[in-house]
Amino acid sequence: MKHLLKTAITPLALFFAAGWGTNAGAAPLLTITDNLNLYLTGSVEGQYNSNVLSAPAPATGQSKSDYILTVTPGLELDYGRNTATTVSVKFQENLLWYLHNTSLDNHLANFYLTGSHVQGSLTVDANFSFVQNYTNTPSTIVPGVAVSTILESYVYNAGTKLHYEISPKFDSDLGFQFTQTDYQGQVGKAYQNDTNYYVPANFYYSYSPKLDLGLAYYLNYSDPSNSSAPVSQGVMRYDNFVGATARIKQWEKLTGSVNLGVDLNHVSASDGVGVTVAPTNQTSLAYGVKLQYDYSPKLSAFLNGQRNFQTGAQGQNIQVTSMALSGHYAYSDFVSFDATALGWSYSQYIGTPRADTSYNSGVAVNWTPTSYLTLTAGYSYFINQSNVPFNAASYNINLISISAAVRY
Repeated sequence: MKHLLKTAITPLALFFAAGWGTNAGAAPLLTITDNLNLYLTGSVEGQYNSNVLSAPAPATGQSKSDYILTVTPGLELDYGRNTATTVSVKFQENLLWYLHNTSLDNHLANFYLTGSHVQGSLTVDANFSFVQNYTNTPSTIVPGVAVSTILESYVYNAGTKLHYEISPKFDSDLGFQFTQTDYQGQVGKAYQNDTNYYVPANFYYSYSPKLDLGLAYYLNYSDPSNSSAPVSQGVMRYDNFVGATARIKQWEKLTGSVNLGVDLNHVSASDGVGVTVAPTNQTSLAYGVKLQYDYSPKLSAFLNGQRNFQTGAQGQNIQVTSMALSGHYAYSDFVSFDATALGWSYSQYIGTPRADTSYNSGVAVNWTPTSYLTLTAGYSYFINQSNVPFNAASYNINLISISAAVRY
């Protein structure tokens, strides 16, 4: 239930990267030991983007379309097949070439480390990642300021999750996640680097074989700051969420989870950067929804949504309400279809009159001719509508993409 805003553009690319995580059954390139395998991974994607800068509609000359070629070589090392302890290490390098706007060419490194250990009633998961993001999102838009390039950021993640079965009727999930976002280059100096700590705790009672009921809590602490260009939003804030949770294990054809409760949002006073900001407190309804309905062995529908407070790229305090309906259809063992019928989000920029409404939809077809190769073609559409005067924060994007992904 966090960080939706800074990944608001993600649905545009989800379908076209689908092949990256598929083909889990592919034979490894090299079996080092009985429990250690090395895979060669990679993808090639050709994409048409109607607005590569995510530039607002009135920005004459800024809305640029282009064709982008992305080549992504990588390696994956997996340890612990069929054992209590598993570790996965992945590295990939995204090489981007723009046909017309060559100044936007870039190369982006991505590193992921995950691990899991099961010991009796206790399951421990851990993760670390380093990702170089390269995208403009609604919260990066400064109304009236020209968009000239794509914002790059370095994102560090580290965390752990503990699942403990207290008894046959009670279990709990506890976690901790650290996220550091650093904006890069001269353009990045206009934005707020962010340090974030997220601590969730859920406790469940097994009401029936099909349904668990419980209590949910999380603390979400965020400290945006930028000494190069301090602004009033660059002050510490935190959220305390308290509510009820339901975990549907198998109710007819429905599985998933629902959280519903109250979010207590606090923004501190000025932290000494030369601006006067009064502390604010808000209490709001919050929720998290993650549901899957298996209509048949071939067709599944998904409903995902959330309502919480998030930190924007300029340090804004934003309340985001979202919901998305999507589906997956397995036509055969080799061909499948993915679609987002409608994704919707409403972002209220607290302390300002600005409010954005975003929509996205898309469809993709995936063909897996072998266990190690996936071919994907798709189309996606995204629109951000803002009440900022003169459409100064409103824009739309059309994406068409064809890709091939391997894991061998």
